[in-house]
Amino acid sequence: MANETIPTKLNEKIQFFEQRLPVWSVSPPSLGLLPADIVSLNNAVTAARAAFNAAQAARNLAKAATEQQDIAVAAMLEIGRAQVRVIRAWAFKTNNPAVYAMAQIPAPAEPSPLGPAEQPTDLTTTLTTGGTIELAWQGSREGGTSFKIFRSLKSPNSESGPFVLLGTSEERRFTDSALPTGLQNATYYIIAVRSGGASLPSDVSTVFFGSAEGNPIASKKNLTIAA
Repeated sequence: MANETIPTKLNEKIQFFEQRLPVWSVSPPSLGLLPADIVSLNNAVTAARAAFNAAQAARNLAKAATEQQDIAVAAMLEIGRAQVRVIRAWAFKTNNPAVYAMAQIPAPAEPSPLGPAEQPTDLTTTLTTGGTIELAWQGSREGGTSFKIFRSLKSPNSESGPFVLLGTSEERRFTDSALPTGLQNATYYIIAVRSGGASLPSDVSTVFFGSAEGNPIASKKNLTIAA
C-alpha cells in the first residue's frame, strides 16, 4: 500500500528521508529496523541528493546556454537581414534578377492580379437649386479604379430610354449638368473599372421631377439591376 506520508514533489521526497535519517539512526531496532537498513537508506538518500543536484545544475547550464543561444541568433538575424535588404535593393537598383540567384535568396513574387473592380454601393442623387444632379457613391479606388456613370431618361407618356454612358469619374462623385428639359425622371447606375475588369453595376437611383419642366424632386428610389 502506498505510504501517503511521503511527499509527491521530487526534492521534498529526498528531504523527507534526509530529515528522518538522523532520528532513525539513533535506535533502529526500536523502529523495527536493522542497522544495515539505515546504512542502505543513507546510501540511497546520498545518491538521490547527488543525482538531483547534478540534474539541477545541468538544467541551469542548459537555461544559460539557451539564453546565450537566443542572444547570438538575434544578433545574427539583425546583421543578416540587413544584408538581405541590401542585396534586394542592389538587384532592384541594377535591374538584375540574376543577383537573387547569385545570393541564393528568392526573388520577389510577382504581384497577384487585382481582378475585377469592387461593386460600387450607396449611390445617392441630389437635385441642386441650379438644376444639376449631384451623384455620390461608395467604392474602392484600389488599383487605379475609375467609375463609369450610366443614365437613362424618361419623358412623360414615353418609355424609359436605354442606359447610355454619361461620363467617367476618378472620384466617387459626379455632376450631371446636361439634363434635357421636360423630363419625368432620370435613372443612374455606376460601374467601377480597372485593369482586372469591370465590377457589377451598382444599384440604380432614380430622380423623379415634380413637373415636366424639372422642378424639385418629388421622390427618389433605389433599385437593383442585373449585371
